[in-house]
Amino acid sequence: MGDDSENGDDLTNRASDQAISLVELKSCSSLSIADNVNIEILTTADVMQCMDQVIQEVTAVIQESTTLARLLLRHFNWDKQLLLEELVFNLS
Repeated sequence: MGDDSENGDDLTNRASDQAISLVELKSCSSLSIADNVNIEILTTADVMQCMDQVIQEVTAVIQESTTLARLLLRHFNWDKQLLLEELVFNLS
């Protein structure tokens, strides 16, 4: 019974972590804004896959743990470009 409660809390925490900016989703989905609007509805699995992809990209650049990459992305609202620009700016 305690496991169900913990799993529910874990799912709630993961759901709050899934706030990805539209900028990052554009690379993982088909979204075009024009006269004919095409929008792909992403499942939770799709969002998680996009998040994992972005985490791996940031991990490769910063050469640190995936946990640190995830924390940094969360701090920068999952804006990978802004995160990388800030890192470059601080290194110079």
